[in-house]
Amino acid sequence: YAAALGFVTTFVLSNVPVVKLQNVDYKTALQELVQKKKNQSLSYVLVGESGPDHNKTFVMEARLNSNVIGRGSAHSKREAEQLAAKEALILFGQGGQVKK
Repeated sequence: YAAALGFVTTFVLSNVPVVKLQNVDYKTALQELVQKKKNQSLSYVLVGESGPDHNKTFVMEARLNSNVIGRGSAHSKREAEQLAAKEALILFGQGGQVKK
């Protein structure tokens, strides 16, 4: 059992982003927060990518009415968006109040 747990922890879960393990959806939480006020535009913009094709790192910005409110970097665009949304929620003082 201990050997199997060690293997899974080291080789399987080591590449799973923390957001996935916690099952937290920061983008939805941010969208719900933004929708409380009318005429707000939330978008995610790819602002950079680096690395070889098999191991790219993407940089995404969360933008509210074209103002940067968060930035995230990860090996997938979706995960980078989640991290940008998380940073934006922290900026708005909502970081610890995200639903799982």
